[in-house]
Amino acid sequence: MTTLHLDVRAGATAAALLGAMVEVGASLERVEHAVSTLGDGAVRLTVSGGRAGTEVRVRAPHGSPDVDTWGELRPRIALLAVEQRIADEAVALLDLLFAARGAVHGVPAVDVDVDPFSGLDDLAATLALTAALADLDPARVTASAIGHGTGTLDTIEGPIEMPGPVVAELIADRPTVHIP
Repeated sequence: MTTLHLDVRAGATAAALLGAMVEVGASLERVEHAVSTLGDGAVRLTVSGGRAGTEVRVRAPHGSPDVDTWGELRPRIALLAVEQRIADEAVALLDLLFAARGAVHGVPAVDVDVDPFSGLDDLAATLALTAALADLDPARVTASAIGHGTGTLDTIEGPIEMPGPVVAELIADRPTVHIP
């Protein structure tokens, strides 16, 4: 039985998680294919590495989603020319993200706005992660406690406490460790 263990005590980004999966054997070609199903334009995978590990950043084709809400985007994922398993897992992950965003903003997940600037990149990163996971096909996935920092972050909407409200919602019921 193959177990994929994610050590996220220092936190994690999609690029770092994807890089770690590529390091242990996930196919970049399968990842690139999954993201290429989003539409016209070049899929950009940027692979970098070093002592801190490999990162794979995914950028979707140019453009923005032609929908306003998660409720409008969600059914379209099933129409992508990607394996059904990858589409289903991407929807499940994005359901968690939009539920957290909805909880923070006091609206149902289906009514949460899809960001016109990063919406396709969010979808591309999710498709990339689920494609890499499908390629590795572990029998089980486990994770360490999730690392998070504290303090404030200056944003265009003003300062926010860290972890940010959506991240705090996502990790609320999970084991965490504070990183000073």
